[in-house]
Amino acid sequence: MRVFSVTLLSFLATIFTGAGLLLGLPGDFAERAKWITILTPVIWTAFMFYAYWDKKAWRTTAVLSGICFTGVAVIIFVPTPA
Repeated sequence: MRVFSVTLLSFLATIFTGAGLLLGLPGDFAERAKWITILTPVIWTAFMFYAYWDKKAWRTTAVLSGICFTGVAVIIFVPTPA
């Protein structure tokens, strides 16, 4: 279960978090894209560390799945900037 969390869920959570931050944060699009591009490896590494840090494997799967669903919800419901 941890390998699944590290390989797939941490990657998807990073992608959806980056896309959600790109849509949700205020400011210029180019500036947001630059910072998200810089922080993506840091976010992904943090999610991978978390997947092995927590003692319960089911909890890491639940948290990373929740982050994925939250990112998808932000992508769906936040209107794109004009």
